[in-house]
Amino acid sequence: MTEPLGLFGLPGPRTSDQEPTRPTSSSDPHDPALEEVCAWFLDQPRFRERLGAVLRQAIDEVLDGQRTGRFDIYGENVAKTERTYLGTKVEIICQSEFRLERGFRMDYVVAGHEVDAKFSMSSKFGQAIPKEAVGEICLLMHADDRKGVFNVALIRAAPDLLNKGVNQDGKRTLNSEGRARVRWLVKDGPLPENQLLRLPADLRRIIFAATKDHRAGAGGQERINRLFRLVQGVIIRPETIRTVANQKDPYKRPRDARLPRHLGREGILILGHQGDHPRIAEELGLPVPDKGEFVSVRVVPTMDIGSRPSTTIDGVHYTPAALGDPMTAAPEIY
Repeated sequence: MTEPLGLFGLPGPRTSDQEPTRPTSSSDPHDPALEEVCAWFLDQPRFRERLGAVLRQAIDEVLDGQRTGRFDIYGENVAKTERTYLGTKVEIICQSEFRLERGFRMDYVVAGHEVDAKFSMSSKFGQAIPKEAVGEICLLMHADDRKGVFNVALIRAAPDLLNKGVNQDGKRTLNSEGRARVRWLVKDGPLPENQLLRLPADLRRIIFAATKDHRAGAGGQERINRLFRLVQGVIIRPETIRTVANQKDPYKRPRDARLPRHLGREGILILGHQGDHPRIAEELGLPVPDKGEFVSVRVVPTMDIGSRPSTTIDGVHYTPAALGDPMTAAPEIY
């Protein structure tokens, strides 16, 4: 039977007459429902990669870098209410990614069982379990953007696995026994990179100083110029472009940065995914960009073919510039 679609095309509430399994107050290690939910998740193609992408997308959408220029979810310019909403974002994007049905009582139905989604930024066991989720299967998710790791686990949140103390909303966290009993789906997995957060602070300061150093409206182009000048030889990801440009048409800025009046006069190529760019990147020993990605490199003409990586553009051989090589203009068309 085709599942009903709800708001935004997500799977809607179950319409079957058969209600999913009811919760239990037992913390018996033998829990067939928990085992079935665990097996369902682990059976999903590229499960670990997709969950990491879910968390990355949720954080990026809350930061909204293209509009705000923000890149640090822990920053003072991110409101507490926004960080709280991050948990809802994670729940929604996870449901969409795995095409999960909405539950009767909890967030999802997985393998015929009710599952509640809980997220924490503070720690891998920082999820707050509300009264209505006690006895239910909980999908515990955690992401640390500064450390670049994420965790996902399952637990039946039985009362004896929860701390006695409650917060002001009556929610409880896992006690030591509960933490020992979780079923790990991903433990200390690599969270897709927040590129701006990984950059050295001094480089970030130089890049974003263009906002105040240039007249209103010109800062976006100069920030992008500085980004590609200072961060060469590595893939620059789409979210980085959007956040640094901080404008309605962020991808125009890398294209314009190639022009002679910007980085072209400094000999800097900015390569994307189209045309000859993948070939040029590969021949120069650079990572090859996917759609929406870029990589920059300063080049100089060379007659010494073979001793260093080189490529041919419009009949001229170029090689990545070494320290001390004179600055020469890049080809205008490539």
